[in-house]
Amino acid sequence: MIMKTFLLIFFGLFIITSFSQDFAPVGAKWHYSSHNGGLAPSESEFILVESVKDTNCYGKNCMKIERSHYKYSGDTLIYDPLFIYESNDTVYIYNDIFNKFTALYIFNISVGDTIEIYAVDPMYYYPGDSIAQLVIDSITTVIIGGENLKRVFLHGIGNAVHWNWGYNGIAPGYTEKLGGHDLFLPIGLTIPEQDGPLRCYEDSLIFVNFSTVQCDHRIINRINNLESNSQIIIYPNPASKKLNIKSNNEILIRIYDSVSNLILETNNKEINTESFSSGMYYIQVLENGINIKTEKIIIK
Repeated sequence: MIMKTFLLIFFGLFIITSFSQDFAPVGAKWHYSSHNGGLAPSESEFILVESVKDTNCYGKNCMKIERSHYKYSGDTLIYDPLFIYESNDTVYIYNDIFNKFTALYIFNISVGDTIEIYAVDPMYYYPGDSIAQLVIDSITTVIIGGENLKRVFLHGIGNAVHWNWGYNGIAPGYTEKLGGHDLFLPIGLTIPEQDGPLRCYEDSLIFVNFSTVQCDHRIINRINNLESNSQIIIYPNPASKKLNIKSNNEILIRIYDSVSNLILETNNKEINTESFSSGMYYIQVLENGINIKTEKIIIK
């Protein structure tokens, strides 16, 4: 029996199926268009999400999911991997905020059910609150790549009205195998911002291109080729009293806390950190409005 409210921990759009081998099999790939929050031309960047191997993690047999952001600057950002496993109709993800596996998505739901979801990855900004509620509006079946896949449509209530997962007129929701109708990680802003929609999905049985560009289409800004990226040094890490950023060029520095709230924006290359609480932060370095380096730092 399914209760009317489900407690889910939220990170990205992994989709549950009834068969474990159907969800994120090794070799499965998602390509997403991006334009760095409007700082780059439309569809000039892409984000690749890939299921790379079966592994043992935190006492579970898991799938390791890697994520790479291919930037307009020519830079490539590598995000921390995800670890997931599937049991029956639920996919679980290791939650970096709560330090345990938490339920991510289920398909054993009905129209009218309310899903309560929680933020998982500190790289993401969650509008309004880190806890939100979504209501299931409808459930349909679509044919993609010759397979019948379940598609769920929903809407946010309360603080979750901004947690929308739709694009180009498609209502917010998610679909088996493909994930969200917008992003693999469906809400908020990353560092840098990332924008959908899904370009391509593929595994050993399916290849679908939903866009008008090639899966790995990218435009590189040849003027700002950002060779200076190799010259940027952030030290010390961990830091206690101050943090230094070494660069030959003028830069803008943004520091975010562990739940991606912006706490400092400055042009100073020496930052006093004595007033910072101990913990994990993210530092973003920009040149000419373009992100060229993002790094995790520890303040102690």
